[in-house]
Amino acid sequence: MAKKKSYRIKGPFWPFTNKIAESEAFKRLDPFDVFVLAKYWGKYYPDNRDNLCVTNSEIKYKISTATFSKSKLRLRAFGFLYVVRFGRLERNASIFGISGKWESLSKHPDKLDRIERLLSRHEKIKRMPIRKLGYKERNNPEKTPSMRRKITLKKIEHKIFNV
Repeated sequence: MAKKKSYRIKGPFWPFTNKIAESEAFKRLDPFDVFVLAKYWGKYYPDNRDNLCVTNSEIKYKISTATFSKSKLRLRAFGFLYVVRFGRLERNASIFGISGKWESLSKHPDKLDRIERLLSRHEKIKRMPIRKLGYKERNNPEKTPSMRRKITLKKIEHKIFNV
C-alpha cells in the first residue's frame, strides 16, 4: 500500500494571512516573536491545533533560550498561543495551541498598551539584580529576595493574562 503524501509547503513562505499580519496585536510583536510564531505555525495541521511543540534544541542555533522564553510569553500575552500543558521535569516540553484571542485584543488598543506595559515591567524585574530587591529576612524563606522576585513575576503574569 502506498504511503499517504503530506501536502506540506516546503521552503520559505509567509505562513500568516493578511488578517493576522495587519492586526494591531501582530504589529506589536518583535521580529523574534514573529520567528517563533512562524515555527509554531509551521507545525500546525488542522488536526493538531492543540498539540504544538517547539523545543529549545530546535531553535538554539537561531536565537537564545532567554529570547525564546520571552517570545513565548509575549505570544501568549498577545493572544496568538495558549498553553495546553506546561512543561514538566524530565525534559518534557510545554505544549501550546493556536489561539484566536488576538482578534478581540486587536479591537482594544488600550488593552494592548496595558499588556505592553506589564511585559516591560516583567522584563525589568526579571533582569534586576537580586540584591536590589531588598534584604534577606532570617527564619523566613518566603521573604528572601529571590522568592519575592518569583512571587512578583507570577503576579504580573497573572495580570497580563487577565487583561
